[in-house]
Amino acid sequence: MNQLERIYRIDALLQTGNCISLSRMEEEMEKSRSSIKRDIQYMRDYFDAPIVYNKQKHGYLYNTDTGTFELPGFWLSQTELYALRLLQEVTDTEEKAAMAPFLVPVREKLDKALQKLGHDPGLIARCVQVMPIYQRQLERPVFAAVCRALLQERVLDIRYHSRSDNKVENRRIHPQKLIQYQINWYLVAFCELRKELRTLSMDRISILGMPDIPADILDPKKVKDHTESGFGIFAGKAENTAFLRFYQPNARWVKDEKWHKNQMTRWDGDTLLLSLPYNSSTELVREILRHGPGVKVESPESLKMEVVEALKKSLGNYEV
Repeated sequence: MNQLERIYRIDALLQTGNCISLSRMEEEMEKSRSSIKRDIQYMRDYFDAPIVYNKQKHGYLYNTDTGTFELPGFWLSQTELYALRLLQEVTDTEEKAAMAPFLVPVREKLDKALQKLGHDPGLIARCVQVMPIYQRQLERPVFAAVCRALLQERVLDIRYHSRSDNKVENRRIHPQKLIQYQINWYLVAFCELRKELRTLSMDRISILGMPDIPADILDPKKVKDHTESGFGIFAGKAENTAFLRFYQPNARWVKDEKWHKNQMTRWDGDTLLLSLPYNSSTELVREILRHGPGVKVESPESLKMEVVEALKKSLGNYEV
């Protein structure tokens, strides 16, 4: 019988309300008196189990003055505790991070559990730094409303301010999926105004209301095709394939990067050839420009000319 089994057995005995002697526990679990005492102390320290010793009856019982007690539904190892605490540190990257207020109670419990195991929870904050560049500010009420609508499968009435054309429109949407992409949040939803799936930047959403109307939930495959078919967050169904040639030293960096799940790479001498599907070229052009002289578009010609025109406009800004 391992420690987990012993602790559940001790709990079952104490839940009877009777005073349980050490000799009874030894007999039940076939373990030494010292092992049973360590298990009891572990329950006190780690689970706040209100176990008291009755000197008159020479046994242990739960102190009912503190209320009822139940063992937690699942346990975490020290490594798992650190992993969850690290995940919390990553999500809480700034004071106004969208998920921060929802995770404060979780962080407090994780810190308490680590302290009881003799570890300093502040070590993670001191040793790990997250630098969320390009992170857009997201209002917490928006994040909370979208999550509620998603989980309750309800429509949302929103006001959306598009960056591309600077238009502000009221829309009724049917939320399908929440995506975090390059540190920012996006909502995939069916838009009644556009009559199609749209990917909406969460920081551009204002909530007008959540009517008591069930959302139309689309086939998951259709949503997956919309979000994963082509390169970038505003993907849609991929209808084109880009062929890019990377020169050194950029090639060594790109070799280890994942741009798309269906990408293909191969070496051509000292250069790296990368092919990947795309629909909207907006983000892809930005990524290509980011590599400057370290990349060349081999095909298609339309993508090549977009990059050329972007480079000409950039030079124009400098009157070159």
